[in-house]
Amino acid sequence: HDHDHDHDGESCACVAEERGFALNCTTAMTQVQAALDELTADTQCATPVCKMSDKCQKAFFVVQSHHDHCLHDDLPEAAERLVHTYEPHCEHCVIARKPDPRLPECAAANCASMTEVLAAHEVLIAEANNCTGNCATTACADAYKVVRAHHDSCDHDQVPSVVETDIHSYEDACELQGCNVAATADDADPYECHEEDHHHETPSGHDHDHDH
Repeated sequence: HDHDHDHDGESCACVAEERGFALNCTTAMTQVQAALDELTADTQCATPVCKMSDKCQKAFFVVQSHHDHCLHDDLPEAAERLVHTYEPHCEHCVIARKPDPRLPECAAANCASMTEVLAAHEVLIAEANNCTGNCATTACADAYKVVRAHHDSCDHDQVPSVVETDIHSYEDACELQGCNVAATADDADPYECHEEDHHHETPSGHDHDHDH
């Protein structure tokens, strides 16, 4: 499937194995907070230096992989805002979002056109709709599902940044109005690193030919 986030889309399971961190939503609160502290302590992490710095890049991978995979209650609140500050500067890994057992499947997102998601975003943010106060109305619930589907299944540089960041303001209110992006065959086990998921380029000198 083709929603590889960027040219650097190695699977997060392989990245975690190489960089020595665990992908775990149960401990994400502490692990992601520690990584955020590292990112914010070094101002260079928010610049293109991120890709060249092992420390910045590892911390970003920890934040981004858990942000993309875990449910929002699993993460420190700051992670949802800050991940978008570092996204333009750091390499990304690819991981499917963990399905929320309470929610239906999302309708397929059209990643080639952002017309639908921008219209849905307008509905969500319109004060008259009061979606943060009551997301259970049809207008808010439908709009949130469209935004969620695009956020979770399109490449982050396809989705307008305002949509990427604003979704986090609605996650609490609209928690039960969300949806799960359909898993594809590639997403069989997000915690398992398969040899073919290894990237064959060697970013910042990490070699990828150790076989496991």
